[in-house]
Amino acid sequence: MNSINRFFQLSLTGMLASGYIAIAGAGYLSIYVLLIAAAALLLKTVLILSHRDLRIPDSWVTLSTGICILFLIGDYLWLSQDFLTVTVHLVIFLAIVKLFTARTRRDFFYLQVIAFLEILAASMLSTSASFFIGLAMFLFFAVATFASAEIRRSGTGQQIVIHGERRVNWRLSALTGSVTLGILCLASVMFFLLPRTARAAFQHLIAERYHIAGFSNEVNLGRIGELKQRQTPVAHIRVLDQSGAIPPMYWRGSALRTFDGRRWINPPADTGEMLRPQGGGLIQLASDDQRRREGKRMVYEVNLQTMVSDTIFVAGIPEFLQINSPYIRRMSDDGLKTAFNTQNGARYVVYSYLNSAAEPAALTHRSRIEHLILPPVDPRVVELARSLGTPDAIQRHLRSSYGYTLALPETLPEDPTAYFLFERKQGHCEYFASAMAVMLRVLNVPSRVVTGFSGGIRNEISGWHVLRTADAHSWVEAWIEGRGWVVFDPTPADPNAASFGIQEKWSMWVDALDTFWKDWVLGYSLEQQLSIVSRVEQKRMSFDFQALPFQKIGLWAGAGLILIGLWFVVPRKWNFAWKRRLSIHEAERMYDQLLKILKKRGVERPVWMTPQEFAHQFPAAPWRDSAVKFTQAYYDFRFGGRTEAASEMQALLKQVRKSY
Repeated sequence: MNSINRFFQLSLTGMLASGYIAIAGAGYLSIYVLLIAAAALLLKTVLILSHRDLRIPDSWVTLSTGICILFLIGDYLWLSQDFLTVTVHLVIFLAIVKLFTARTRRDFFYLQVIAFLEILAASMLSTSASFFIGLAMFLFFAVATFASAEIRRSGTGQQIVIHGERRVNWRLSALTGSVTLGILCLASVMFFLLPRTARAAFQHLIAERYHIAGFSNEVNLGRIGELKQRQTPVAHIRVLDQSGAIPPMYWRGSALRTFDGRRWINPPADTGEMLRPQGGGLIQLASDDQRRREGKRMVYEVNLQTMVSDTIFVAGIPEFLQINSPYIRRMSDDGLKTAFNTQNGARYVVYSYLNSAAEPAALTHRSRIEHLILPPVDPRVVELARSLGTPDAIQRHLRSSYGYTLALPETLPEDPTAYFLFERKQGHCEYFASAMAVMLRVLNVPSRVVTGFSGGIRNEISGWHVLRTADAHSWVEAWIEGRGWVVFDPTPADPNAASFGIQEKWSMWVDALDTFWKDWVLGYSLEQQLSIVSRVEQKRMSFDFQALPFQKIGLWAGAGLILIGLWFVVPRKWNFAWKRRLSIHEAERMYDQLLKILKKRGVERPVWMTPQEFAHQFPAAPWRDSAVKFTQAYYDFRFGGRTEAASEMQALLKQVRKSY
């Protein structure tokens, strides 16, 4: 029974660890709670495997509870300042305390409830594929826990004999694995084929601070440098009208025109032009004359991840946009914004013109003034701008004479532009773009700073082009007469750019899994469901013979795996009295064990004597009554068909062993 107890406790600890992993993947645990919970789970696992038990005095439990309550209060007031996060921390604390103090059946039931609360909380908080890993682990350990708990409960108060005890854990593990795989197969088929209408009922509870910071109408110098130090995927893009990788291009977000010396902003009064979709969410952005211009075009789909921003990122000059939104706004800087905040992500398709505009519209007098206004400028900046003279010369000078670094100044100087140009002489894209825009305005060239993304990497596993926070970029648009707004990028290449190594390859696998999770789980819709069913039917009808309905394969596979798992609990060399159904061969084997025990005690049955005749010849001994009753139970089971005699045989054989 010790083997079953260990298996049960390990499985229950695994349930708690699965919920912990799922919540940790959502980013709702502070570093202190992460380390404490991980250490507690590891310690409990070591204690179980080493056949030890840690008895915690009640006074310690009371003291730790008081400390935890104080920590949670401080967490809410000063650290996280979020009720949901504190609640998650409380669940983790309850799991740790109960894990080391559970002794009774009720305690173990409470632990199972806490583990369920963990995975439930993770389902509300996480939008990452890491939740699926935690969920699969939770399902595996839950099956193992419930199976071993039923065995423990059924064996309470009965005489239990386990033959081949070393194989108990292996059999239960095989049962758990096969049943878990069967459940996953059945659940997958049901998920993809059965109608679903519910959508993230608790999603509004998620705090925005855990989403990736996007771009807004205000950018402080240094902000993009902070983003570029992270590798979090921001957008996934694929070309719909051609195959292969996306060529290098800029993914434009917002253009900022007002500079106060430290930051670039757009006036809040700029609400833009409201555009409503025609049919199917399609919005025409270009005039009929613009659509007839010659040049290269591209159709691409953008899957924007969770960002606290309403910006639509596009490449080229968009002519058509398809998006599920009641309207969009086209700003005066040609930027596009949605009617909603894309903190939950956005998906849209764009038809873009990739060549420069052949006949740009004239720049209005008001717009020209807005793109020339400057705060007081250091005289050295004015002198440098005039010495260079042209936009191309300014771009070449910044690229060749300055270094690239993501390191930020220890303290922000009074004049960041002058400090960058004449003292530090190194920085990242924001400083280069800001310096060029300022010098262009000194030369009376209208200019603005643009924020967006540049570069990215193609994920060969998923087939999508991935833009990460490290690809965040800023550049300059300058108004050149006869050409319109022209892109200039004065930022030199990063000499310390990381090569594509093992870590990057692993991140591509993780990103592909996360893409699948968002596309086929979180974003799974009725249209995708109908598309799957239609393709399955077309595939089936393409065969000349009566094909097996492929949509049922998953159902049969799941049911088959569950039956295989149940096969592992069919009794062979071990089982318990409450479910023991011995074959004639096993009954004879148990009688042979009785004969071996009696032979060691000097009593041996002649080959010609029947078991019943032999029982009448037993000498007076402490074991005589038990051996006689065992023989009668053997006859009742083998010749009388009384199956309940099996448990009697097991108990009586154990009594014979103990009696002398």
